[in-house]
Amino acid sequence: MQQDQQNFETQTPAVEPAPAAEQSQPALPGGRKFSKKEALKFGWQRFKQNWVIFLLYAVIIGALWGLDFGVQKVLAGQSLLLFVWMVVQIAIGLLVALGLVRVTLKVVDGQGAQFKDYFGEDFAKIVSYFAAAVLTGIATVIGLILLIVPGIIIGTRFSLFPYFIVDKNLGPVEAMSASWRATQGSVWNLFLYNLLGTVLTLLGVLALVIGAFVVGAAVTIGTGYIYRRLSASE
Repeated sequence: MQQDQQNFETQTPAVEPAPAAEQSQPALPGGRKFSKKEALKFGWQRFKQNWVIFLLYAVIIGALWGLDFGVQKVLAGQSLLLFVWMVVQIAIGLLVALGLVRVTLKVVDGQGAQFKDYFGEDFAKIVSYFAAAVLTGIATVIGLILLIVPGIIIGTRFSLFPYFIVDKNLGPVEAMSASWRATQGSVWNLFLYNLLGTVLTLLGVLALVIGAFVVGAAVTIGTGYIYRRLSASE
């Protein structure tokens, strides 16, 4: 009896633990290269799984547009109050824009994004986003004046700064510097991805507004995928 048990234990292969990729969602591979096709494919797949949270973003934007229209009518002719409202509107817009970055990163990482994530970033990040956007805009315009191509390069290399502000909690200059480093060697690939995304979104507009919503969300998720790829060594 004891001999039979020993023979059974010898013949039965040991059960190995599941690979890490099977135990949890695999991390995105890092590196300075990315495929535009893979980014769009990834964006489409994740959009199908998380379309509701992006629909809520569209609802928020629609509500803000409606609110702005109503406030402008009520405050017509009152310059000071209109200026105050403009400042408030910009702050809310920046907050929601940062929230979209947060939601996108959660979707890319396979985490559960929630409605409150659109309003979860603090005031310091709003200021950093605004400052970085102004600095990037100035640098891009100067580059465009210098025969266009430098402006394209500058704008593309700084384009990931919102992700570094939200994800790494960096200040405006640090986020721009991190974006510059991360996009080295991928400038034209990233530019072509952004151009392709713009073209596809415009085609989506021609296929009714719903087309632009679907394509825009998928392209946005694809950008988050690209950020994860390019920022892996940061």
